[in-house]
Amino acid sequence: MTVGSDVQTATRVVQIGDDDGFVFLDLSAADEFDPGGMNDATSSLGVSSTVVLASVHGWFDSGVDVLFLSVDIGTAPTGKSHLHVKMTLTPTTDNPDDSPCGCAIGVSRTSSWVSAEGYWQNHESSTAEVSAAMNVQRIATGTTSTGNMTGTTPVARASFPISATGGPVAAIGTQIGDAEQLTTATTAAASGDWSAGIHVGVAFGRKDTTPAAGLITYNAVRIGYRWM
Repeated sequence: MTVGSDVQTATRVVQIGDDDGFVFLDLSAADEFDPGGMNDATSSLGVSSTVVLASVHGWFDSGVDVLFLSVDIGTAPTGKSHLHVKMTLTPTTDNPDDSPCGCAIGVSRTSSWVSAEGYWQNHESSTAEVSAAMNVQRIATGTTSTGNMTGTTPVARASFPISATGGPVAAIGTQIGDAEQLTTATTAAASGDWSAGIHVGVAFGRKDTTPAAGLITYNAVRIGYRWM
């Protein structure tokens, strides 16, 4: 792996147990970045959210046009050097598009979705309703997939070493399925001034440039964090 790049690695191991100690965010109080109007009026946000995606394009590429719901969690407490984030969800079983849709962990310098100023770690559902794990990578720098998972993919986790100036310097992402675990990593440091705090949340996308009429629903979406 080359420092400063978005080169990825991936491994498969037996599924392991989950960890405790995460603080889960109330998305009803989240900042909303939604340039295309993807967040449908029927969404219901809280600690456990139902997020409904309208028939609007937005994806995790250079277009920086996803739906991003985030909360400012402040800066790292004294003595803490790593931020851990966990997302759980019930994947959609109704995707009318000819392209994938996705729900992702989002960690950003601000409440906006700006190229290289943060990271995302994605759960993706294809048109065949296949669960896939997307590599952890910087915002708008790539959309590389590590491949399909065995069974469902209900949990995504990511870990971020924090620099002395407050920003992430790398990321390790994990997708946990029914029978296996996929882990990816990047040594690319996030850009920008992070001294004001870190925004943690969830981001959503519909890849089709002209999405089909019809809503896409993610249920029981929960996003939590802890400092280590």
